Amino acid sequence: MQGDQLLFARQPIFDDDKNFYAFELLYRDKDPSHALIEDADKATSSLIGNYCRNISIQAKNADSKVFINLTRNLLLSDNFFPMEPNNIVIEILEDILVDEQLVERIISLRTEGYQFALDDYEFSRKFDCLLPLMDYIKVELLPFSEEDLTKRMAEFESLQLSQLKKRPTLLAEKVETQASYDLCKRLGFDLFQGYFLEKPMPIYGRKI
Repeated sequence: MQGDQLLFARQPIFDDDKNFYAFELLYRDKDPSHALIEDADKATSSLIGNYCRNISIQAKNADSKVFINLTRNLLLSDNFFPMEPNNIVIEILEDILVDEQLVERIISLRTEGYQFALDDYEFSRKFDCLLPLMDYIKVELLPFSEEDLTKRMAEFESLQLSQLKKRPTLLAEKVETQASYDLCKRLGFDLFQGYFLEKPMPIYGRKI
């Protein structure tokens, strides 16, 4: 439609039968292919606002589960999400400061119905205290060779996952080839996201 502006991008997440499961919302400003972020808090706030205002353009996917990165500042804020929590999965960024305040905030938001995912998880032990609170673990494939990923996943299973009362759903991201998709299925991943399955789709509408 004439006059529409680039709002954000969304990339689908699929189950192990390649059925649609959810979307991840991705910040976009002028370039539909890349995120140019100078202020993470401002970018995330803009993304949330544009999504909420234009949710009607999502049509049949309006009730889909939505994954979205949230900065620490917004996560600790009281006004970060003007939406019902039922279908929201808050992604905890890999560079976030993990402390008692963060843990307490996650526990509080979980009681309201929000779900949580560790994003770009690289098996750092600093996140051990968060694992029991996570519904999803997102592992980005690009930093790992096949051998390294296989080894790390085996250790993760035996040392951490096996100790949890509730097992989180494992999500492989940056799945770029059939070979990496097949590997992740063998390693026990439940969900898949990446260019091999579908590229992010730019969404246009009216900005806030």
